[in-house]
Amino acid sequence: MSADVAPIAFCEEPDVLRMTTKAEQEEWEVLHVEYAGGGKQGVLAAVASGLRFPEYFGGNWDALDECLSDLSWIPAPGVVLVFHGAERLWREVPRVAAVLLEIWLSAATSAERGRRPMRLMFVW
Repeated sequence: MSADVAPIAFCEEPDVLRMTTKAEQEEWEVLHVEYAGGGKQGVLAAVASGLRFPEYFGGNWDALDECLSDLSWIPAPGVVLVFHGAERLWREVPRVAAVLLEIWLSAATSAERGRRPMRLMFVW
């Protein structure tokens, strides 16, 4: 995936394979999570599980920011998080979705400067 790809994408399920194949070819880590409800705690649990956060993850927004800014336990040159169930997330808890987006953008901007890009794909 090239550096000109935005750190956030919104796509439909049929587009996931096409959009992740390039990342996998470049040996990026492509991880999938499913939002099954639960609001903020559901989002935090899904992301923590999907990105294999360390046990010390505190389960709050600050801890999410801290872990996303590190990701040292994922040795790949880039990371793609494919977030299934995004339509439900944005419909049920849009403020939670917006905070996730804001934290991801902040971490992705820092990661990009460090030459380790991160992409979040919200899948409808």
